[in-house]
Amino acid sequence: MKKSIFKTIILISALALAAAPVFSQTKRKTQSQQTQRQKQTKKTQSAEMESTQSYWEGAPAVLKKTPFKFEGGTGTLKDPYLIKTADQLNSVRFGLSKHYKLIADIDLSKWGNWIPLGGTPAYGGSWIKKYPQAADAGCGEFTGSFDGNGHVISGMTIIDHNDDIFMGEAEATRAYALFGAIFPENNSFIRNLGVVNYTIDISHTKMKYNCDLRVAAISNYAAGLIVENCYTSGGKIKVHTGRAGNQTSRVYVMAGGMFTEIEDSRITNCYNASPIIITTSDTDYMNYNYTTTTRQLGDLRSARAGGIAMQMMYTHITSCMNAGEITVPYANFGYGNSLTGGIVGKVVRLGQQFIEDLPPETASTITSCYNIGKITGTYASGILGFTSTDCYISDCYNVGELVLDEDNPQKDYIPTFKDDIIIQGCNILEYGKKYVHDNGIKVVHGSSWIDSPKLGRKILKAIPEDKLGIKPSEPEAATQIAGFTDVKSNDDFARSVPWAVEKGIAKPSSKTTFSPNDPCTRGQVVTYIYRWQGSPKVSGKNPFKDVKPSDTFYNAALWAYKNGFLEGNTFSGNAPCTRGDALEILWKCSGSMEMIAIDNFTDVPRSSKYQQPVSWAYYGAIAKPTTKTTFEPESVCTKGQIVTFIYQVEHTGLKDWMDTTQQNANSSQVNDIVNNAIKQMGLEDLFNGNQF
Repeated sequence: MKKSIFKTIILISALALAAAPVFSQTKRKTQSQQTQRQKQTKKTQSAEMESTQSYWEGAPAVLKKTPFKFEGGTGTLKDPYLIKTADQLNSVRFGLSKHYKLIADIDLSKWGNWIPLGGTPAYGGSWIKKYPQAADAGCGEFTGSFDGNGHVISGMTIIDHNDDIFMGEAEATRAYALFGAIFPENNSFIRNLGVVNYTIDISHTKMKYNCDLRVAAISNYAAGLIVENCYTSGGKIKVHTGRAGNQTSRVYVMAGGMFTEIEDSRITNCYNASPIIITTSDTDYMNYNYTTTTRQLGDLRSARAGGIAMQMMYTHITSCMNAGEITVPYANFGYGNSLTGGIVGKVVRLGQQFIEDLPPETASTITSCYNIGKITGTYASGILGFTSTDCYISDCYNVGELVLDEDNPQKDYIPTFKDDIIIQGCNILEYGKKYVHDNGIKVVHGSSWIDSPKLGRKILKAIPEDKLGIKPSEPEAATQIAGFTDVKSNDDFARSVPWAVEKGIAKPSSKTTFSPNDPCTRGQVVTYIYRWQGSPKVSGKNPFKDVKPSDTFYNAALWAYKNGFLEGNTFSGNAPCTRGDALEILWKCSGSMEMIAIDNFTDVPRSSKYQQPVSWAYYGAIAKPTTKTTFEPESVCTKGQIVTFIYQVEHTGLKDWMDTTQQNANSSQVNDIVNNAIKQMGLEDLFNGNQF
């Protein structure tokens, strides 16, 4: 029996892992990486930069030479170089294969124009292109790791205002970010880093050459990267373009809050709280009225943006949020040429072949993410703008305003789309169950989220929203909820009480009071659960000798007995109901799921009849313990507590989740999930031995 119970817990863990796939530490050497990555051996960066300095005379930035010296460390993964000053941060560019760790906040506000680590003063890139450029000479790839150690890099400034791009060439690419291209070695990462109060402002008003402008706060391109606990806040990204005279140059603008493009990577517990604003003066290029001329012109302008990344491939983004405004007012040729996504602008595939039927482990996934930023564009989406291959989205929602571009003079000829999750019409697979909150906002369930009564929605536990200016620096005074003088916004039952009243589960005690702290009888508890289940009709013999047809809880008691939620021939409907009894009835109503016994609470020993219901309530976030070591199952259940227990069962989705799993997976599939999870956790010996 214990093995069966433990497998139930492993199943829950396995399903959670499936909803948020774990990134493999072994980086896949994809064809895309090989074609994008520079095919050359490592070289000494300082010597290369010295030999190509003449290329950059008159460039927007000036290369500063700083000593390759740090506060400590040897530059290995286990003993990284320690960075304390702006000069030491600049020296990273002279050792791009080493490993680094901040030990202080870095202020770049007086540095001048920042050159991406691995880039050049001409803002050249380091990946292979069809047309090699002089501006790329001396570029390198960052292949080490960078631990922000909880510190921030502030004041980074990249301002490039010119008529045309510096060193204009046939097919130019310009990249603006903290880092250039990132191709880490095994087990490398960027983590625990904040990039704040930065300015990336690019304006080219008389462009003559074909150009790709790649802009992001952290990196313009990364592959095989682990990104954890990073954020961008208080900064801004602005890009403006225009052409010279009657030139028909092509300009593609690609901007991401954190990354422009990322492949084969994992981004976890990260957020962007800075705006991305893209504009153009080429209004005629925006026209699309189905004539040959305007279609050709429209294809010469493209703008794509995403709050976390503009584009991703085979990447997992988990527990991330965007609060930055994103504006892409282009309205031109091509469905994918003009789009915005609160989390990601576009998901792409390897090469030109169509790839489908990929499992979540190898496809791109967006899990437990949300957007609250305003999204403006011809195609505006709260989560994902467009995908050309399989992408699994689960536990995501948008509450940001979505605004369609209305400034285009040919707007009557241009199709526009907006959607909270993904713009419809794309090939998209929805992975995981969506939950709809009572206020109509799509919300989620699972351990990554907590309720915010003040904001009226779920928030990610990993995202410190107080840093975004959403929460006040000082607590606001509690306010009345739903007109009840005894229900305040800071009460545990602030959300459950108005919900229970609206659903007819519980009645207020007066027009202005709910009496949430009043003790509940057994009859009341069973009646609330019965109403929650829709007050189904009951018939048959009354099994209780102390229950009369005139009792208000008569139908509820018979229903509970018939379904196995109550036993015996006495009900004691007018007696106080304990917290343990209330949870036991709810537990049975939800399927009596077997759980590993929890030993956290001194008043719930393994011999207690409440052990399973309390373990279920604790694991499922149905009820809170009273202290770290007590649960108080024998204390009287209050009116506010029981409606909150019911509310939590409804909104955590635990029962529905298990029911759906059982319906959609046959026994062999469930066993495969369980056994794979057991193997991944290294528990084979535990199950094969006699430890139970």
